Amino acid sequence: PGTVVAPGTTNEAEIAWADSGRTRVAFVRITHQPTSWKTAQGVTIGTTLDSLVRIAGRPLEFSGWGWDYGGGMTWTEPVPPGLGAPPGRLTLTLALDSASNERLQALLGTDPRADDLYGDRPVRSDHPLLRQLTAVVTDLYTGFADAAIQQDCR
Repeated sequence: PGTVVAPGTTNEAEIAWADSGRTRVAFVRITHQPTSWKTAQGVTIGTTLDSLVRIAGRPLEFSGWGWDYGGGMTWTEPVPPGLGAPPGRLTLTLALDSASNERLQALLGTDPRADDLYGDRPVRSDHPLLRQLTAVVTDLYTGFADAAIQQDCR
């Protein structure tokens, strides 16, 4: 079961419940654009892979496109004080999509390196073909179910 909060607005969020009583959140996902949701470091729907690399200060890895988890990556950043959350780190799963999908398809037919960007394999953000594409965040996701299940097992 799930709930859509503030549908059709810039605050839209999808909540999936870990239990039928809707007392434990399994995950929260943001896919609506435009959105007001962003991390403390400014990551939001539409953030480019180039921007993520600049924020991280290093090359990143994501899953190759063209399968169930294609474009997925884990993003971790510090939780700033004063948000009502315990100190620690925020871990999100980001989905990256190629905003230039036609260009990506064209590369598949002309450049053998394009196969490096597809399938169940890690793709580094410094892959030379990515300079010809614009990969953007299309999905912000954070899960809570495992922690809730572990707590119930104590």
